[in-house]
Amino acid sequence: MYNSFFITRLKRRLFPYLFVIKPLSKIAVLILVLLLFFKAVSPVLTKISQFKNLIFYMVGNNNGTIKQENNYTNIIIMGIGGGVRDGANLTDTIILVNLNIKNKTANLISIPRDLWIEDLQAKINTAYQTGETKKKGVGIILAKATTEQVTGLPVQYGLIIDFNAFEKLVDMVGGVDVEIENSFEDDAYPIEGKETDLCGKTEEEAAKATDQNIAEILPCRFEKVIFTKGKMHMDGKTALKFVRSRHAKDDEGTDFARSERQIRLIEAIKNKVVKPEVFLNPSFITKIANDLKDDIHTDLTTSQMFSLAKKFSNINISTINRYTLDMGTQDKPGLLINPPVADYGAWVLIPRSGNFAEIHRQIKSFLGQ
Repeated sequence: MYNSFFITRLKRRLFPYLFVIKPLSKIAVLILVLLLFFKAVSPVLTKISQFKNLIFYMVGNNNGTIKQENNYTNIIIMGIGGGVRDGANLTDTIILVNLNIKNKTANLISIPRDLWIEDLQAKINTAYQTGETKKKGVGIILAKATTEQVTGLPVQYGLIIDFNAFEKLVDMVGGVDVEIENSFEDDAYPIEGKETDLCGKTEEEAAKATDQNIAEILPCRFEKVIFTKGKMHMDGKTALKFVRSRHAKDDEGTDFARSERQIRLIEAIKNKVVKPEVFLNPSFITKIANDLKDDIHTDLTTSQMFSLAKKFSNINISTINRYTLDMGTQDKPGLLINPPVADYGAWVLIPRSGNFAEIHRQIKSFLGQ
């Protein structure tokens, strides 16, 4: 479609921007991941498809061979708190993206952060942190291996997104408008920088704090956040509180509710990012690439990132199915149960059958394999 002479001249004219290509590739994958959540593709993307395809052709070309098995590629996406706080590498969000390379379709499998992993003797949300503690770069390897154990699927790649990336991006686009479906209050939202504050207690008194009573024993570490049903304009800090709140007293305190809120924030960000004045602004794209390059970690190469973005940029969003591992309801029990806290020393989830075999069967059935 584009001859080599034209491509060479265009690359030379764009030379001043080429230093951002590698970090920009990470942003391309992030935007691709965001698009996988949406119910409809923005008409704006259709209008700029020729420009988009040209960019993918230039920097992705034919060097991004993707690992796959039986035409499927699986990518584990994990959201971390980041920063210098305790537990910065614990994963708040864990989603397996199942991509059919041949048919260009996708499925999402949500895994709860409290799922107990016997080999780790800890929850699955510690896998990335455990690996990184041993050696930088091992976190993604361990996270992939642990996900394979849970799902029974080979996991080719990992993508770690620091939640601070969302905060920065929201502020960069001037804030976002988010529809809050249910009002909720959280009396125990952690205050950054206060993670080790003793709140006037002795170290012995502080040591008695558990996940269940820590807000009562060490109240200075937490603040109260309130969100009221309806549309709200959010800056980065408010948006981050909205998606990370875990201690609401009603259903909004569940991991499933948090996942839904994260999707609504992602859609709000998408609505801003795909506007022509943002998406087609070189200086803005360069700023995004530079500001977010340290907040996204992956074992995908630059070529592979652009190859995936090129293959799935026009995916039919309505074909994406979602499966959640959970406890279900009383009328329709799920595949997980919550054992007594005394058994594991914490609130955890385990397979109701005692191992992951039943989960493997159900996931393969969901994927039609």
